[in-house]
Amino acid sequence: MTPDEDTAANSRLAKLISGFTAAMVVSTDESGLQRGRPMAIATDTDEDGTGWLPPHRMTFVTHRQNTLSRTVDRQQVVSVTMQSERTYVFLSGAATLDNDRARIAGLWRSAWDVWFKDGADDPDIVLVDCEMTFAEFWDGSGSMGLRYLLAAGKARLTGTVLTPDEAGHHAKIHVAAR
Repeated sequence: MTPDEDTAANSRLAKLISGFTAAMVVSTDESGLQRGRPMAIATDTDEDGTGWLPPHRMTFVTHRQNTLSRTVDRQQVVSVTMQSERTYVFLSGAATLDNDRARIAGLWRSAWDVWFKDGADDPDIVLVDCEMTFAEFWDGSGSMGLRYLLAAGKARLTGTVLTPDEAGHHAKIHVAAR
């Protein structure tokens, strides 16, 4: 990918992620079983409000004593997936736990009160910060969706098959380690 293509892919990825309010966080538990959990995205926002901070950081709120927190303490590798009708995002990287009470209060949403007895002041709350090192997305929304329909029609008429690039905008992004 050229630097311009990389910048465009990062911008597109940020825009796609800003359209999601929840994601599936996947980690490997103590027994070696991969576990996925739907979680609300609690990412700090940057100056343009996309909520996508370099180097591709996402944050989630959870209980300090649950399987995810224990897994992150033991092994920091996580994956995050998001999907809508025509948009698919996969991210992978490392997670750490953060107990910063001011940050928790700043990220807090009243909808989370049902999960924590004392709201943002609940002592069991911990942030899960995910520093992503790899991202991949497929975007079949908007004009990309129209492009897919045209390519699919052509493939059907000509007896050929589609490639992932014909099915919508696709990009792989490797984030350099800090």
